[in-house]
Amino acid sequence: MPVKILHIADVHLDSPFTLYNVGEAEKRRMELRAAFSSAVMFAKDNGVQICLISGDLFDSEYITNDGAEFISGVIRSYPGCMFFLSPGNHDPAGEDSLYSTVKFPDNLHIFKKRQKITLNSLGVCIYGLGFEDSIMTSSPVSGWGELDQSLINILVCHGDTSSPSSPCGPITEQAIENSGFDYIALGHINKPSELLYVGKTAYSYPGCLVG
Repeated sequence: MPVKILHIADVHLDSPFTLYNVGEAEKRRMELRAAFSSAVMFAKDNGVQICLISGDLFDSEYITNDGAEFISGVIRSYPGCMFFLSPGNHDPAGEDSLYSTVKFPDNLHIFKKRQKITLNSLGVCIYGLGFEDSIMTSSPVSGWGELDQSLINILVCHGDTSSPSSPCGPITEQAIENSGFDYIALGHINKPSELLYVGKTAYSYPGCLVG
């Protein structure tokens, strides 16, 4: 039976929306939260088993307790799905961030250092890493070594394919092709891409959940 996966990124929850007046800014923030809730409801209605969140879930590293409680509640509402989050340049997982200090639901895994999680029951291995501050000069795609070809190998990360000198996780097509992953779930570019291929590796940007 095929594995069902949902890939989202760049939700930018709790954005200040400084160009709006106070009332309109609050309305927009609530729309972002509603969009995330709707995405998780879509996952639940369609039997999604794995949800990949490729960074910038929040708009700022200064995540509020209210924001953390909101995310926890939505994710906890769908215990049948495993959520994997790779913090991005807007919401890095520094030592003092809520990603590092708050107890999130057991079905949410937050990648910080390079790590892999094997889901033997699904035949899938999820790899990931997160930003620890707003800058990452190394490629999140390179340096993973040999992968287990008997499994579906997926990388969830935040990175930039637009420039090899980007300060936000530079990614080249050559690195994608050499990685060996079956799918690379990317975040950072806010415009959605098609499902793209370099060699045998598929990758894509889902874009902002709300434009």
